[in-house]
Amino acid sequence: MTLDFQHSALQKFTSNVQKIKPANLFDFFLVVLFSLSLITSKAGLYISSALLLVRFIHLVLTGSISWIKIKKTPHYYMPFLIYSSGVVLCIISGNSINDLTEYARKGAMILAIPALSYLFQLSENRIAAISAIGFGVFLSTLNISIKIVESGWSGERLSAFFDLGRSGEILGYVIAFFIPFIYSKNKKIIYFSIPIIIASTVMLLINGARAPLLALLILIPIYLVVKRRINFFHLILISIIAIVGLNQTAPKILNDISNRIQSISNIHTDPSNIARLKMWETSFGFFKENLSSSPRDAIFGTGSYSFNEKYMEYLESKYSIESISTTTRFQFSYNDSHNMYLGLLNKHGIIYFLILAIGFLGAFLSIQSSNPLRDNISLVLFSFLIIGFFYTSYMDFQTSFIYFAIALISSRSFEEKIHD
Repeated sequence: MTLDFQHSALQKFTSNVQKIKPANLFDFFLVVLFSLSLITSKAGLYISSALLLVRFIHLVLTGSISWIKIKKTPHYYMPFLIYSSGVVLCIISGNSINDLTEYARKGAMILAIPALSYLFQLSENRIAAISAIGFGVFLSTLNISIKIVESGWSGERLSAFFDLGRSGEILGYVIAFFIPFIYSKNKKIIYFSIPIIIASTVMLLINGARAPLLALLILIPIYLVVKRRINFFHLILISIIAIVGLNQTAPKILNDISNRIQSISNIHTDPSNIARLKMWETSFGFFKENLSSSPRDAIFGTGSYSFNEKYMEYLESKYSIESISTTTRFQFSYNDSHNMYLGLLNKHGIIYFLILAIGFLGAFLSIQSSNPLRDNISLVLFSFLIIGFFYTSYMDFQTSFIYFAIALISSRSFEEKIHD
């Protein structure tokens, strides 16, 4: 399966490169580097995001993108408005310079969206980006396979290039993105997508990240019922066959995976779930406390860097730290809410939370019915909203997949190569 996947991915890269004019080769390189790094490299994401920002500035200064066009295109100006508003709010909040520099560094990756939106106007770049993600999945599969061959595997959680949580989140986005391609009328797209979905699903099960699994368990059945009712029953049949086969060949592995999935709903004895519920309770309590006693922090946020100290002071005044650690079996995090929404409210305040919410809603509503990637983008964005209940998944390198999806919203045609 992986050999066919590799051959298909390499063929797409070769054919795409042959079509590129020398003047556009750098843009092609940027798109491929960014998309491949989504799956394989944190450093690659930072480098490609910075280069994309430089490229967009160059396009504006040379007149390739006019100021009139920028004013009429939300994908060009909204990321800059969101980022600059965050900087201004950090300054107004009066928090430390460390809070400002941390936001300036982490928040800046959203500025990759304008250049990507411009570059994705060319179908070659869009195809190359999707092919690069597929190739990144192949490299991840190879990475995990090598780990298993070298050290064996007895059911423990494994990831490829990123840590477990981030890797699982990214795999969830990959699966959500590629699922709609199984309905393409182009068989090559189907044959390219199915191995990616299968490989990503296997890696996600090995990874054991529960929030992405939950998001997919909610969204995929709904999508299959809405799009093709019969495929939902096919999914059930395939799942039963896979479970029976795994039970016959590797019952321990099946038991480990099933226990991990079943633990999603265990809020009574699972220490991770108990800790997460306690983190939600205390984080929400911290926000309410700020509303009444420190409205400046509630409105403008405590700052990412200063949050730890202020949150710890709150916990020590309201709870027994020893009791929290004991009841959660030392899985309670004192610097993270494990919830995107609470994290945003506490660290960046009500105003920035609303700015991001409006920006995200605007991006979602701007998906045109004629966009051939509409379903792919929608599934990724819905996955992001669900995963956000369990992970602090914003302003970090895995969030770049969301920026990638938002940039694709402006795609109006795919030269009928994907779904037609």
